Amino acid sequence: MRLVQGVELWLPLADAQRWILRSLLVKACGVRLAVRTHVDVELAGVRIHIRPPKGCRYLWFDHIALKGDREFELEPALTIAEPKAFGDLRAALVGRERPFWLSVGNGQGYGDLVHCLLCQWVCFRLMGVDLEACKGVALLMDESIANDREKHVDVVAEFLRVGEVRQRGDAEVCAIKGVDVYACSLPLPDRIGLLLDDFARRLVDALGQSPSVPVSGGVRLLELLLEAFGGSLRKADRWPRFARGLGKELQGGAVPLVFPQRPPMAEDERPGVDVVVCQQRLGDLAVVTIEGLELVPWFVEQEPERYFQVLAAQSSRARRPASSLEKLRDYARLHHPEAGYQLITDGYGLAERLLLKPVNLRWIAGQLGRREVEVERLIRGQIAILRDQLVEQAERLFAAGAVIGDSAQADLDSLRALQSCSACVSTSGHFCFSILNYLSRRSQVLHAYPMGRRFDVLRKGLSLKPLSPEDLQS
Repeated sequence: MRLVQGVELWLPLADAQRWILRSLLVKACGVRLAVRTHVDVELAGVRIHIRPPKGCRYLWFDHIALKGDREFELEPALTIAEPKAFGDLRAALVGRERPFWLSVGNGQGYGDLVHCLLCQWVCFRLMGVDLEACKGVALLMDESIANDREKHVDVVAEFLRVGEVRQRGDAEVCAIKGVDVYACSLPLPDRIGLLLDDFARRLVDALGQSPSVPVSGGVRLLELLLEAFGGSLRKADRWPRFARGLGKELQGGAVPLVFPQRPPMAEDERPGVDVVVCQQRLGDLAVVTIEGLELVPWFVEQEPERYFQVLAAQSSRARRPASSLEKLRDYARLHHPEAGYQLITDGYGLAERLLLKPVNLRWIAGQLGRREVEVERLIRGQIAILRDQLVEQAERLFAAGAVIGDSAQADLDSLRALQSCSACVSTSGHFCFSILNYLSRRSQVLHAYPMGRRFDVLRKGLSLKPLSPEDLQS
């Protein structure tokens, strides 16, 4: 899969004078793309110019086929027109003695972390950079990436190839950000072209100063790439087929390279009874009510100045589908009646950490007209009550057990539960989808509320059953 400015095909006279062109196919991930063509007849042969669709300066493609009334005596010569920075970057990466580092940001959850690494692989693939030809690809991480979300290197190393661990800030990371592609008015493929061109130039400069430069790119950029892919298809009904083809590309290229290779799960590795994992996302979207004031930590953290307006407009959408544990278990029982049921949840640890951040605590105290020390006591007391209720309900409803909290061990137990379960019902979807789609090894079903195009890129063996906002409403 390449991002190009144009392609030329050259047919020498010996072939061209006895050959009639029947069709020209340009495909990306198995889907035929709209292109513009121009043919020049020259003394020595025929030159076919393939250009992006009208209104675009860039084209995605991974396959070009000419069909005529007879076979070629010689293969047509193919020339690709691309930004100079792409070629410079490929040349700079040849013969490197150090592994090629991929990097992740400190603020990523596990699900976003997976997609960030996939995003980086896709970007290099679009520039024609073969990461496998580099001296191996490894993940660079800080010694501790503990933050508000408390992610742990030893947990990540269970399912990602962590090649080197450094002290925080020891290495400059070259981020795939470049121009402000989100605000740009150009067509999406052109925006991606500008972004990658800018990134390639900066990375070439960085490689001139150090043989090993970590690279990062975010999950939001992956969504933008998928939007650009979708927009280049011109017809909406082509997207499902394209998404399946892209899924194969990721499984065949990115997954073996970025994640540890795991053989298919043997029958004797699987649990004797199929287990359905029920995931309840709390954490930054938990609802904590203090003296009648409903607090959703994510919105307190992001929009304190406009909290009440934003909360009214967005919180119900962000929290859907909200559920009680009983409704979550009952939904799983309805669709998988012969299974065991296990709960995994991040609990209220992140909610407490966010609400007690000094800037947030000060804001909450101002809204309640109370002293900060009093509000801190109220928050801790209310979250203690919510934790006790959560544990009591989990013990009563989930016979296969529960994993509660966001400690390193709880995170690891949750990841392993997702990898081995037969099905999952999730109130969030992003985290579970990432793990099931790229890190699991068996046939599974995911019931979740899909948000964004990434949910269309499914591996073979994973079935996505969309939840409606009403399925798990409290």
